[in-house]
Amino acid sequence: MDLPRAAFASGTTSPDDDDTEAEAIEAAHEQAYGAYMDLKRPESDYLHLPWPSVDTLIGGIQPGTVGLVVAGSGQGKTSFLMSMTHLLLNRERCVYYLGLETTPPVLRTQLACLRLNLHPGDVLSGKLKGHPAWADYRKALIAELEAQKYQREGNRFLVGAQAHVDRAGLTLAAADAAKAKADVWIIDHVDHAAGSDYAENLLTMRHILSLSLQHGLRTICASQVNQASMAMDRLAIYRPPTRTAIKGGGHKLEVAAWALGVYRPIKKGVTRDELAAVKLDQADVSSILAPNTAGVSCLKNRNFGGLEGQRCLLHHERGLVREKTSFDDAQDHLRHRREENDHGQG
Repeated sequence: MDLPRAAFASGTTSPDDDDTEAEAIEAAHEQAYGAYMDLKRPESDYLHLPWPSVDTLIGGIQPGTVGLVVAGSGQGKTSFLMSMTHLLLNRERCVYYLGLETTPPVLRTQLACLRLNLHPGDVLSGKLKGHPAWADYRKALIAELEAQKYQREGNRFLVGAQAHVDRAGLTLAAADAAKAKADVWIIDHVDHAAGSDYAENLLTMRHILSLSLQHGLRTICASQVNQASMAMDRLAIYRPPTRTAIKGGGHKLEVAAWALGVYRPIKKGVTRDELAAVKLDQADVSSILAPNTAGVSCLKNRNFGGLEGQRCLLHHERGLVREKTSFDDAQDHLRHRREENDHGQG
């Protein structure tokens, strides 16, 4: 049953009611009406992240909320966000990306590479230019970039041009995202916008929440972990980020409706001696990491607190992060068997 706004704003007060009580009643009616409108929100209005296993960690994302993606430096934060962008665009969603670590041309090249199943690093480093088929790859990349220019057919990808922003810059970016009717506003990463000062960081996060509420934006802020939290243990960066390790984590978690940690996980069966060898620089860290794997952990879920601490694994290859399949599990098992055999023969 649809109820008119008047049904929520028709409170009666007696002549003896003081102004404070009248204001409280009016506020309660407005708030109840807002809750009623949320109940009317269609299911399609909730954004779902494009990996089922990750979606179960946070659920549908409402407009006017802020989420957090946390990772150590070099642990796949941008790969995670760009893969998310690629997969959401394939679902005809609109993404506004404020890449404060990466220039707009590089972000657009990364998206073109993901569309063609090319590793962005091979293209951006110039490595692929030495390939015999470079002319064909280049032609295909140009075609992908041309498609991005016209914002059609799964290419509604908008990139903010600001390399460094303050609160005024964030205000402009949010207005642009709202004007474009973006389904998600990504800020990668928010520490560049906030600066190192704690008070400034706090004000910036509160400002982002206010902008998200004002424009009805679903906002995802990427953030790094504190380097100090990694100093005592070289391998800490390869474990799920903790809430206390988030840079300025206290106030970020206060603002965030949900938070995810992204990391490169250590593979199963690694021995203490193998871990010690890496810590002592006697072995490369790649020898202990799960191949082609990205780990995701739930740090916060305001709607479902019991999900905090739960994790999932995704497949990460050629710069693309996708859902892990049974085929990937089989490949990992065979790879592990080969490593065991090689170790036994050695």
